[in-house]
Amino acid sequence: MNLALAITALLATNKTYTLKNTRTYKTIAYTLLVLLLTGAVFTGCKPKNAVTQKDNGPKGGKEKLTEKQRLDSDFLFFNATKESMLGNYDEAARLYNQCIQINPYNAAAYYELARIAFDAKDYDNAVLLGRAAMSLDKKNIWYKLLYAQALQGTGKFDEAVKVYELIVKENPNSIEYTFELADGYLKASRPDDAIKTLDRIEDLMGVSPEISQEKMRLYLRMGNIDKAANEIQKLIDLTPNDPTNYIVLADMYLTNRMNDKAFDIYQKALKVDPTNGAVHYSLSQYYREKGDNDKSYDELKIAFASPDIDIDTKIQVLLSYFSLSETSPGMKTQAYELCKLMIDAHPLEPKAYSMYGDFLFRDKKFLEARDNFLKVLDIDKSKYLVWSQLIMCESELGNHQSVYDYSSQALDLFPTQPDLYYYKGSSALRLKKTKDAISTLSDGSGLVYNNPQLELQFFALLGDAYNAEKNYERSEDYYNKALNIEPNNTYVLNNYSYYLSVRKVKLDKARDMARLVNTIEPNNATYEDTYGWIFYIMGNYAEAKTWLEKALSHGGDQDGTVLEHYGDVMFKLGDTVKALEYWKLAKEKAGATDLIDRKISEKKLIE
Repeated sequence: MNLALAITALLATNKTYTLKNTRTYKTIAYTLLVLLLTGAVFTGCKPKNAVTQKDNGPKGGKEKLTEKQRLDSDFLFFNATKESMLGNYDEAARLYNQCIQINPYNAAAYYELARIAFDAKDYDNAVLLGRAAMSLDKKNIWYKLLYAQALQGTGKFDEAVKVYELIVKENPNSIEYTFELADGYLKASRPDDAIKTLDRIEDLMGVSPEISQEKMRLYLRMGNIDKAANEIQKLIDLTPNDPTNYIVLADMYLTNRMNDKAFDIYQKALKVDPTNGAVHYSLSQYYREKGDNDKSYDELKIAFASPDIDIDTKIQVLLSYFSLSETSPGMKTQAYELCKLMIDAHPLEPKAYSMYGDFLFRDKKFLEARDNFLKVLDIDKSKYLVWSQLIMCESELGNHQSVYDYSSQALDLFPTQPDLYYYKGSSALRLKKTKDAISTLSDGSGLVYNNPQLELQFFALLGDAYNAEKNYERSEDYYNKALNIEPNNTYVLNNYSYYLSVRKVKLDKARDMARLVNTIEPNNATYEDTYGWIFYIMGNYAEAKTWLEKALSHGGDQDGTVLEHYGDVMFKLGDTVKALEYWKLAKEKAGATDLIDRKISEKKLIE
């Protein structure tokens, strides 16, 4: 290694490591240059004022130092190393530089600076400093290793190989350094040399899975399937009762479209271990490649029943089923069967129940999905998404108390998730816990960030909750906030207009909002009922009758509210018989008011 070239490069470079003293490297370089020009480096000449007392720098410097210089250098080196260990690399570099100013032959100081630069991925300076350390102490193996690694960092793989070759030449029995050389050949795109080097390691330590598998990969990269197979055959011969290497060899054949050879090896593996899940999993892929889906699935079932196949592999298979099974009844049946086999094989694995729950939820089997999500949480309560899915199941099932209870529990674990506040607030509102709903929804809305749609949902429910509390000013304020986000939101327009009509205020505004809702989403019984009811409150009974009849024809005949409203309209139009008929129908359905019994018994409208 040419120290003069290293110095010249240090002087030329404009790059500096992120040190507070950005002149560190150039100061080092100028110091070395002066010594080189005065013949103090590699010439054997001493400077005119050199002392003759015995001295070394902290790591083998060649120049004689005074006792004071030696002590100062040792002190600086010790403190620099301490700062480096503490992570104060700027200060460490400054102190190492001072060491070099006292003793320009301090190879260890150059090495430590090179290491700091290398750790910061400043490979160019690491190369220059590492080269200087090597030039000053050619026997130190660590200096060579760092220098080679720095060269690789700059992409100079061929130069790095030369250093590794030198290291191995000096340490011919070192398996570790021979591995470094093999890796160097790989990075330098010299697979033939890498294989020869691995052969040398094999001579030193015998056949091993790591070496044979690496050689197999190299042979495959070179397109030599037979030699790759020979490497795995060595491992099979080494442990003939272990099916693992049979599977590696067979999978390699299968990947390279050598299906018949793959099948033969799979059969040998089954003779070794007939119940091995990995063999059956590989066979399922083999049959799928052949287009024999029935046999592929049979093998896959055996694999799924085996606890030897890890849960993540099974989850990946089921994820591929997820979209395909949506439109294929046969695939859906298989997916459910595989889920159950997976659960039987991994009864304590939450992922198994979660995956099954996802399929059930997708297929609207909310009761079974809920039970599986509960099993997940019995094992592991830390999964927010599982809590969310559980709560959505309960919501779909109409279990508002369960929604309230589970969302309350989940909030103890995830207090910054706004969705949980929404679930709890909406269920509290349905349970007529309006004060709780307002408090929860207010807290949750403050956590919403960059999600206008979720914010709108909070505002809409707060409008409903404040209306229930008869705080109409706040209710209208929140409805207006929601409509500022989405002016055509049918839920908000419908509820806002309906509650205005119930209070008999701002009826023109209520009518206009209801008209807009029915324009946006026609043939919706709920929205038609609201529009008809507003006409009823405004005294336009003929128009009210028209819209309520539309509501009845679109499913309102199963809704006690719509039926009762229609009875009220018919009473206003003078048809008492019709009114009584619809009031009686309303009583049989959910949604009628508390006045329905009096209307029926007294045969008149009660308001």
